[in-house]
Amino acid sequence: MSLRQKLRLELEDGTEIVTEYSAVDLRAWEKAHKKSSLGESMSVGMLTWLGWSSARRSGKLNGAYTDYAKFDEVCVDVGGVEADEDEESDEETPTGPADGAGTRKARGRASSAPSP
Repeated sequence: MSLRQKLRLELEDGTEIVTEYSAVDLRAWEKAHKKSSLGESMSVGMLTWLGWSSARRSGKLNGAYTDYAKFDEVCVDVGGVEADEDEESDEETPTGPADGAGTRKARGRASSAPSP
C-alpha cells in the first residue's frame, strides 16, 4: 500500500497545481490535528490540507499561502490525478494565475529548450 497520491488543486484565480502528498504530509497532518490519519476517513478537507502541505513543501506555491486557512479560502477544487491523466499533463504545470501572468514549470525529463 502506497501512502502517496497525486492531487490537482484549483485556486479561485484559475491557478491549477498538481502535487503528490506522501507520508511526510500525512505525519504533518497527524501532528497538526493530533490524531492518526490512518484512523480517519478521507475527506475533502483532509485532501485539501494534504495537497496544500505537499505543494508548500515542494515549492509549488512559490512562497504564497504559508497559512492553511488562507489557502483554504481560495482553493475551489481538489481531486485525485489518474495515471493516464498525469501523462497527458506532463507538458507543463502552471504555478501562477491561469492568464499566463504567472510562471510555468516544465515537467518530465525532456528539456524544454529548442532542438538545434
